Amino acid sequence: MDTVTHYAVYPINPHSDNFVPFVVDQFGPRQLFVTQVPPEYLFVPSTKVDLPTDVRKEHLSRLKQLYH
Repeated sequence: MDTVTHYAVYPINPHSDNFVPFVVDQFGPRQLFVTQVPPEYLFVPSTKVDLPTDVRKEHLSRLKQLYH
């Protein structure tokens, strides 16, 4: 499990047409007919950085007052 890498996800519009990419996998090299079915998404590897937050008791009390 990778706790550092996260993915930013973007919907793709317009959707892809059918295409025939050259694929190499455990069954060997070949061309495959591919049909993308909407919706399509682009997953971009990214890193997540937790920003430090100043948490003081007086801030929490004020927050509770606002939403109570």
